[in-house]
Amino acid sequence: MNILTDTNHASKDGESILDFPAPLLHAIYLQDCLSGQPQAVVEPKTFKEFIVLVFGAMNPMTLRKSLGVGRDGQLLEHVLVWQMEFYHAVMQVLPVNIHTSVDVGAVFGSNGYLDFYVNDKHN
Repeated sequence: MNILTDTNHASKDGESILDFPAPLLHAIYLQDCLSGQPQAVVEPKTFKEFIVLVFGAMNPMTLRKSLGVGRDGQLLEHVLVWQMEFYHAVMQVLPVNIHTSVDVGAVFGSNGYLDFYVNDKHN
């Protein structure tokens, strides 16, 4: 069974674009890939502590490899790599009883992008 489907859209380079057929399958896939990762026992006490811990847990080599230079010489980053590295780090710094959801903009009726929602039942 294929988990990715062709979107029938082409990239700027004419390449076929593959995507998950449903956001739920994307979330399940990510959860399955990261389920073996160690998770914290104690949750961060403040939002600032949470952000500091998450950025500290991000893999600098993964981020460095995701950088490129565009045709105009400007530095580009592959946003999806940064988003997934952020998610990976969040999964490490939060305990198992705090859940993180991805691509939740539609759930909250956002006109823009809302990449993550962390349900800590406090805020």
